[in-house]
Amino acid sequence: MVIRRGTHQLVSYDSVTERVMDDGQILFNIMVGIAGLFGGWILNNISRSIDRLDRDVRQLPLTYVTRADYRADIDEIKTMLNRINDKLDAKADKA
Repeated sequence: MVIRRGTHQLVSYDSVTERVMDDGQILFNIMVGIAGLFGGWILNNISRSIDRLDRDVRQLPLTYVTRADYRADIDEIKTMLNRINDKLDAKADKA
């Protein structure tokens, strides 16, 4: 409700309250929008990190030796060293 007297306008309390409420709603909508963008950005980063970790885990067998393969290789090396040691002992006994 607007009351006009001469060249001055008197604005009723209700219209001021409505404008403040509208401004508050706009501010709230902006804040919710910003929070939504921030939340979406965080979720996107988490998703990309999980994908990267998944790729890295799938590459582990190609980059590193498994424990079973390592033990098999060490056992083979020990067997070869024992045969070499036995041959050296046999040569030392002959001399």
